[in-house]
Amino acid sequence: MSYRIPNNPFSNGLKYLRKLRTENRARLIEKRRRLNDLNALSDTQNQEITAGLAVISQGDINVGCSMIHSVIATRNVQIPVQLQTEILKRLNEVNQIITVEWVLELLHDLSMCLDDTLVSLLVSTRLFQILKENCFQTSNVNRLVLSLNTMALILQNRQNLRDEFLSPQQLLQIQSICAFGLTTESADIFKAIGSFLAAVAHNLPPIREDVAMLVYSLSLTYFEQSFGDVMAIFLIVIKNTTKNFPKVIESALSNGVMQTFVNVIMYDNEKCKVRAIKLLRSWCGQTDEIWNSMDSAVFVIFSIVECSESQTVFEALKFLGIVSSSSVYAQRLLNVVVSNRKHLLFFESVLSGSCLPLCFGAIDVLSNVFYWSGDSKGLPQFVRDLCNCQIAEAIAKCFQKDELCEHQETFKKLVCITKSIFETVATEKWPTPNPIDIFESINGQIMMPRNLRLDQGLCHLVARVNLYMENKEVLLP
Repeated sequence: MSYRIPNNPFSNGLKYLRKLRTENRARLIEKRRRLNDLNALSDTQNQEITAGLAVISQGDINVGCSMIHSVIATRNVQIPVQLQTEILKRLNEVNQIITVEWVLELLHDLSMCLDDTLVSLLVSTRLFQILKENCFQTSNVNRLVLSLNTMALILQNRQNLRDEFLSPQQLLQIQSICAFGLTTESADIFKAIGSFLAAVAHNLPPIREDVAMLVYSLSLTYFEQSFGDVMAIFLIVIKNTTKNFPKVIESALSNGVMQTFVNVIMYDNEKCKVRAIKLLRSWCGQTDEIWNSMDSAVFVIFSIVECSESQTVFEALKFLGIVSSSSVYAQRLLNVVVSNRKHLLFFESVLSGSCLPLCFGAIDVLSNVFYWSGDSKGLPQFVRDLCNCQIAEAIAKCFQKDELCEHQETFKKLVCITKSIFETVATEKWPTPNPIDIFESINGQIMMPRNLRLDQGLCHLVARVNLYMENKEVLLP
C-alpha cells in the first residue's frame, strides 16, 4: 500500500497559518484604510454630500463643508471615486478664502480611501500645498496633527511623492517639527509625528543611509519617552529606518539599544512586545554584531512566553527559528535552553497543544538546534533534558496530528528530531531516564495515518526503533 501527502497548496496543514497571516494583514489594512467595515453610501447620505457641494458652489463654504464632513467623518462609509473627485475639484475651484481647518478635515476624512489616481489629482491642486505647509507649522496643534496624519496616509507606498521630503530643506523642517513635538508631551502629536516618520522612512533607497540615521535618531528620542500605542508606532519607525541599513543597526547596538528592547519585551503591552520581537527578527542576518547582544533578548523571550497571548508566542517562535538557524548563534542557543528547565517546559506545552502554527514553530526551532549542534558536547544533556521534560513523548504525539504531518517540510523535521533523540539515547545508554519506557511510548505513537507518505526517512526511523526494541537488553548498561 502506498502512502502520500496530498499535493494541495490549500491543505488543512497550512490553512491555519494562512488564516493567521490573512487576519494580521486585514487588521493592518483596516487600521490604514478602514475599508473592511465600510458601507455603501445610502441615498440620503449621497444626497447630503451632493447638497453640500451645491452649497459650496453658492458661496456658503462653511455650511457646505460641514454637511459633507457630517457624512464622511465617521469613516464607516465607502465614498465612490466619482464623488471623491468632485469634492476635491469643488474645493480647489473655490475662489473665496476657504478655512484651512475645513480643507484639512475633509482631506483627512478622504485620505483613508484615496487611490493613486485621486492622489495624483490632489497633488496637482493647491489643496496639497495647503496640506504640505501645515505639516511644518506649529502655531495650531490641531492643524499639525491633521496634516501629519493625512500626509502619512498619502505617502504610503508612493515613493516619488515621499522623495520630495528628502531634500536638505525638508529634512531640516522635519527635525524642527520633531523638536517641537517633544516640548508638547502630547500623545496625539507623538502619534502623528510617528506615523509621518514611518511613511518617510518606508523603503528608503540604500543611498539614503543619511536619512535613515537621521530619522532613527529622531524616533529613538520619542521612543524612549513613550509607552503603549505611541511606543508601538515608533517601533515601526525604527524598523523602517534600520531595514537594509546595517550601519544604523551597529550604531544602535553600540549605544545599548538592545537593553531598551529587552525592557519593552519584558514589561510593555502585547502590541509592543510583538513589534519589538519582529524588529529584532528583522535585524538578524543584517549584521554579525547582533549576535553579541542576543543572549539577553533570548532569555527575556523565554521568560515571557508562558504568560503571553498566542500572537506573541507565535512571533517569539518565529524569532527563535531565525536565531536557531544561525551557525554563529546556534551553539549558544543550546546553552541558553539547557540552562533553564522552564525553557524546555515551554516547548513541551506548545507541542502538546492544539495550535498547529505554534507546533510548526517549536519543531522548526528544535530541528535547527539539533542540526547545528550535532557535534556539540552539550547535545547529550540537551536530549536527556528533553526526555526528562516529556518533550520526547510530546514530539512522538505530533505524528498523530494529521494536519501537521501533511506539511511535508515540517514532517521531515519531525522525523529528523525523533531519529536524533533515539540515536543519542541509545548511544549514551543512560540508566535513567529509562530508554525502554521512552522508546515504547514513542514507538506506540508512530502509527502512520493513511494520508502519510511513507518516505525513506520514516522507514529508517521505524527500523531504528524496532531494532532497539529487539535488542534493548543488550544495549542497556
